[in-house]
Amino acid sequence: MVFVCSLVVFAALLFARLGHYALWGDEAYTALFGKTIRQTGDTTVLVDGGKNVITAMFGSIDKLTVGVYERSNAPLPAWLIAGSTALLGDNALAARLLPALLGFLAFALLAWQTRRARHGALACALLAIACCCNVPLLLFMRQARYFGPAMFFVTVITLVYIKPRVSWRDAAVFTVATVGLYLTHYLSFFVFFVTLAVDYFAFKRRLDGFPVRRMLALLAPAAAICLVFLILLNPMQSEWIKDGGMHGKSGDGLREKLMLWWWQWRDMNTCEHVSFGMLVLTLGCAAWFRDRWLWRGIVAALVYVTVLTIVTPQEVKNNTTVADVRYLAPLLPLL
Repeated sequence: MVFVCSLVVFAALLFARLGHYALWGDEAYTALFGKTIRQTGDTTVLVDGGKNVITAMFGSIDKLTVGVYERSNAPLPAWLIAGSTALLGDNALAARLLPALLGFLAFALLAWQTRRARHGALACALLAIACCCNVPLLLFMRQARYFGPAMFFVTVITLVYIKPRVSWRDAAVFTVATVGLYLTHYLSFFVFFVTLAVDYFAFKRRLDGFPVRRMLALLAPAAAICLVFLILLNPMQSEWIKDGGMHGKSGDGLREKLMLWWWQWRDMNTCEHVSFGMLVLTLGCAAWFRDRWLWRGIVAALVYVTVLTIVTPQEVKNNTTVADVRYLAPLLPLL
């Protein structure tokens, strides 16, 4: 009963008036490429048979393209929008529907997993309260962008990864979710799997008796498929990737990176991703109860934020005083 009520309340908050507001800049940009996929089969900048041309980000579209094809951003969000708008028309609701649905499924998976734990009803209720009261989580999921799909795939991969034993069905799900995350957002894919690698060598290999050869066997099919997509789409050809973002190669040094690392934590608290109080409480509980799962979560969060700070396209020097917390969105359901 608690599980069903949680899904109903979360769905009501997530889908209410989903198409009421017009698409904002990045949403419209993604939706336009969804339209070109319907028209040409690929993410070309030419719309309506070449009558219109997509330009964005202060005229920097040439940085994002290889020829007339957009190659800097992973294509899955545009593919999803192409499918939904083909059925429901070119409108905000259709563009946002599938990304929001995948975000909802991420919550449903977590609620189902929590329901199966000891004191499942109470744990599920606490999870529902935490997620339903997490405004950034709901707002990110509601966008026609990569946030909802990335949350879904990160959640699926994590739920399979934490199992001590992995069946062939689990391995198939892991492969599909890994490829899905790769095709959703390249940066999130890279940072998440570096974090997973650190957790594996620091915890999982020893605690679960999960040998390296078995981990490599689990990763091999997904790696092969991702390599095929890398060859076909090759984002490394675009100037955006080669130059390190819209502003070119970052001039940030160690001082700026340390500042940005601090800003990530500060702005996660400011934007209510997760509070400082909860972080301190989690750290205290991990130390007091010697809970390995809490320690694994703390280490994973530290690694994710650190790696993101190193590889992010965001430039601090002469450019900003806040962290671009949207790159942390894929972790929101797990926080």
